[in-house]
Amino acid sequence: MANQSALGLHHLANTALVAAAEIFQLTQQVDTLMKQTFNVAATALMVIPSDQLP
Repeated sequence: MANQSALGLHHLANTALVAAAEIFQLTQQVDTLMKQTFNVAATALMVIPSDQLP
């Protein structure tokens, strides 16, 4: 019985690690998207004539 409990705990810890890794990966993707969005905005500001900006 104690062994089954330890197995359950191990599985839970493993699931938590996988979830943490996925969250980290998503955070990296969001960071990349934010950088790309910034680059697009910066490029737009350089390309669009100032009298056309809102």
